Amino acid sequence: MKHEFFSNNNEDTHAKNESTKPTQKTEVGQYFFKGKDSDLIVFVKSEDAVEHYLEEPRVENLSDCVETFQIFTNIDSGSRGKKGSLGEASKSVVENELGKGKDQYAAIDMILREGKYTGQMSQIRRKDRMRA
Repeated sequence: MKHEFFSNNNEDTHAKNESTKPTQKTEVGQYFFKGKDSDLIVFVKSEDAVEHYLEEPRVENLSDCVETFQIFTNIDSGSRGKKGSLGEASKSVVENELGKGKDQYAAIDMILREGKYTGQMSQIRRKDRMRA
């Protein structure tokens, strides 16, 4: 006895799975904070997401706008700016630029408030975490 229910169900499931595959790669945006000694960078989902967060700045809304809860800096010798090889900024680098005693969330918030959106990136290059 042939079970049409199961054969049709498998075909429908396969068709549904094919149509739900993502077709586009999402772009990651970048917020840039120019510091005295080091420049800091936070990767965000979009400029609109950051604007929405800044309208209602709560920790639980921060996850809706940042791509990762990490702060990056240029690690090329003697280089500054948003270009070049980026690595995670050490706690001491972040404290030197933003002030002592800030946790990761407060530091990211400050970069989003005082930094500048510099556009989308198609590729993110990361190196090992910087040590200070």
